[in-house]
Amino acid sequence: MKKVVYTLLIVSLLIIATGCNNKDTDESKFKEEYESLNHEYLAIDISKDNNIKYSTVNEVVDILQNGTGIIYLGNPFDAMSRNVVPVLLESASELGVEEIYYLNIKNEDSTDQMDSLTPSMEDYKILLDTLKDSLEHYKLEEDTMNPVNEDDNIIVIPTVIFAYEGEVVGIHTNSVKTHVDPNNLLTNDEKNELMDIYINYIHKVLNDVCTEEC
Repeated sequence: MKKVVYTLLIVSLLIIATGCNNKDTDESKFKEEYESLNHEYLAIDISKDNNIKYSTVNEVVDILQNGTGIIYLGNPFDAMSRNVVPVLLESASELGVEEIYYLNIKNEDSTDQMDSLTPSMEDYKILLDTLKDSLEHYKLEEDTMNPVNEDDNIIVIPTVIFAYEGEVVGIHTNSVKTHVDPNNLLTNDEKNELMDIYINYIHKVLNDVCTEEC
């Protein structure tokens, strides 16, 4: 009997250790992915304990349809993504969020020669179809950055999606209205404004705000 208990204890510890190692690996990978570009792009600091989880489209779609979580769509080469992600991480940390699901999405107007960015076009269309009722309807004018209202959607990055029990309770794209040049860091006022937006949505994900029905 003691041997069985001892074996179960070892197995449990191995499972816990594996989970911790995967979390540490994702966090370290994310920090390296963004900070390694500081000499070429907007320089930012990523927390070592960032709670990032690299995800697949299937995982994200399942959360959007059935689960609860925060999903970050962006990529390390995009200036606006580099601006908002430290604010997102700080906001999530302040409220004790343990996991942020990350998909590396290529910016549609990006000139970076990146062949390895995920997801594939097929997966991108699956994600786009899942989000079609939550995204704003617009696409970019040819050769410009000006949005035009159309029936077709695109996923603009960065986008942060907040889901609770299979329902999108919040979605935020880019930073704030006063932050017009993504190559400039957010001012303190802009950072605080963006944090307020994220924190408001995170509370909806955590479902920890008392309403009139409480």
